[in-house]
Amino acid sequence: MQPASLRGFMTADVATVERGTDLVEAANLMRERRLSCLLIIENRVPVGIVTERDFTALSATMLEGKPAGTLSDLMTANLITVKADSDCHSANVVMQKNRIRRLVVVEDDGSFCGLVTRADILRAHTSEIEQQKANLEKRVAERTAELEELNEVLTSISMRDPLLDIGNRRAMDNTLADVFERTRRYKRPYAVALVDVDHFKTYNDHYGHQAGDEALIAIASTIKKMIRRTDSVYRYGGEEFLIVLPEVGEEGGAIAANHVRESVEKLALPHEKADRGYVTVSIGVAEERLDGPDQNETIARADEALYRAKHQGRNTVERASSVERQRTADEDIDKPKAA
Repeated sequence: MQPASLRGFMTADVATVERGTDLVEAANLMRERRLSCLLIIENRVPVGIVTERDFTALSATMLEGKPAGTLSDLMTANLITVKADSDCHSANVVMQKNRIRRLVVVEDDGSFCGLVTRADILRAHTSEIEQQKANLEKRVAERTAELEELNEVLTSISMRDPLLDIGNRRAMDNTLADVFERTRRYKRPYAVALVDVDHFKTYNDHYGHQAGDEALIAIASTIKKMIRRTDSVYRYGGEEFLIVLPEVGEEGGAIAANHVRESVEKLALPHEKADRGYVTVSIGVAEERLDGPDQNETIARADEALYRAKHQGRNTVERASSVERQRTADEDIDKPKAA
């Protein structure tokens, strides 16, 4: 930071009189304007200064019967001056070195332009401190904003799957915790759809892991396009995806899951080792139950539905409620009949 210039702190409106001004006239001017000093100039160049103390000494001299003399006799000549574009620090050094309380400020051509006092220097110093403080606060604020922005980026990175550009398990857990809380508080439904790529291990073994990654990227992109803005998709693990559908029950979740299944099927990604000759997905859908213990129970039910979808021939969507009804029916059949 550059030191403050004298121009911003000097007093430009200073009373001046020409060198040939009568003593009485000069004294009256100081008395009427209640001045502590009067600058004497000649052709705009400062040549001397008279103060209240000088006139007091003159009065004592005149009482002793000595002549008053002229303004030139009374003034202090050989003024110490400083250029207007000098900084306040330099002016302060000059004042301390010469033990003076005020300093005449001149332009480069020597013409008078102002007067600076120790009080002005103190004001300049205070202003510099305040400016330094403001600059420091600004830098701290900018640095804080940069750190906050960086933290947001890092948080975003930590919540994304780098390959598929969708949420990871950490992001999924945060979302599920939020929707689970809303379900409990507002009695509003939500559903999850667990998506698994059919015969993916066979696909990787036949086409290679790079082709497998490209297939997962295409499927993830398709899912993102098919779901609502309020929905979200996450990489659940390996070739599995979890779709979270707020404000949707099992029926709506199954409809959305079927749209996803059909869209992946339309990609027609070749898969020679699959029954259909192209990549498909199986999906299990479950709705959060208000009497359920937590969101993990909902995922477990969706996983059970997915397992049934796999055993039903793949490339299909199964609902958790259907699986549970079938299990209940099977249990009834297995019960021993009364004699």
